[in-house]
Amino acid sequence: MLIVSIILAQSVTVIPTKRIEQRNGKNYYIHIVEKGQTVYSISKAYNVGIDEIYYENPSSKNGISINQELLIPTQNKETEIRQEIKNTDFEFFYHVCAQGETYAKVAGIYLIDEQKIRNANSGSREPFREGQYLKIPVEVPESVIKAEFPPEAVATKKKATNDFQRKVANTVSFNPNLPVIPDYRHVVIAGETSRSIADKYKVELKNLKAVNPGLGDRVEKGERLRIPASGVIPGITPKPVVAVQTDEKDVSGTQKKQSDTQENDQEQEKYRTHIVKKKENLFRISRNYGVSIQDLYDANPGLTENIKIGQKIRVPKKKINEGYIIYRPDSKTKLRKISKLYNIPESSILKINRGLG
Repeated sequence: MLIVSIILAQSVTVIPTKRIEQRNGKNYYIHIVEKGQTVYSISKAYNVGIDEIYYENPSSKNGISINQELLIPTQNKETEIRQEIKNTDFEFFYHVCAQGETYAKVAGIYLIDEQKIRNANSGSREPFREGQYLKIPVEVPESVIKAEFPPEAVATKKKATNDFQRKVANTVSFNPNLPVIPDYRHVVIAGETSRSIADKYKVELKNLKAVNPGLGDRVEKGERLRIPASGVIPGITPKPVVAVQTDEKDVSGTQKKQSDTQENDQEQEKYRTHIVKKKENLFRISRNYGVSIQDLYDANPGLTENIKIGQKIRVPKKKINEGYIIYRPDSKTKLRKISKLYNIPESSILKINRGLG
């Protein structure tokens, strides 16, 4: 039954609509959902990301229905970023908002004047939605100017600022054509910088920035970064194949067993298997494992959002260098709930968080 539904979903052709309307100053295609269409097939037809459709249509995270009206951006996020970089006359990088953030909170994160962030994002209203992009102007502190350029060598503050900014690598230089290591993300830990991460994986800094839109020299703890395909993952080396002398008639069967074993080992290294439970959807599963919905589609060819209880889904494993992860509750949360969420005994959580009681 599952195989039939997947084949049917793949065979449905989505024809992009020509109906365009403007909402809050932004142009959208108005797409009417038809039988057999999925968020994935609609995103491919309009060349936008699945997360972009979820962002503009929050209720679609729980599924879509026939005749439902969806807002589809006429311009995908990558194109929008390129145009903003080209048309903006000041240096900036992007901040991706968490739900409910305000200008004041974002200004506090980057220690710059709130009004300057407001001026750079005149069309954005607070509180911000999860996934919303804000431009953060690149500031040059007075102390940095003085340290970089002795007073006797500086004619004006403006010249010093311009000289310093020319030394700063371009913050945003996204290149969608640059290949990345599949099913892998680097999770930023305290003290790391873009330069140290690039050195760690033996890649050029400009290439690391090119595969991560909005990446500057500063990174935030917990960020998940793509790594260029030319990079080398620390501690991961190809498993050696040990040759064993056997009778000629046994060679073919032995080689096949070795190949099957290696494929199984590689599968277990890259993925874990999730069995769908009651009331789960792809959005919830992706958040529970810290991966994107696109990661799930890439790991499961033919997957649609119409999943069923008991269905097996491959989930890319997160490769985390620390022996722990950081959980930040949005509100007062019981330890029992966190223990159940991550399937970790309460005693283990208390052991590394001695301030909890």
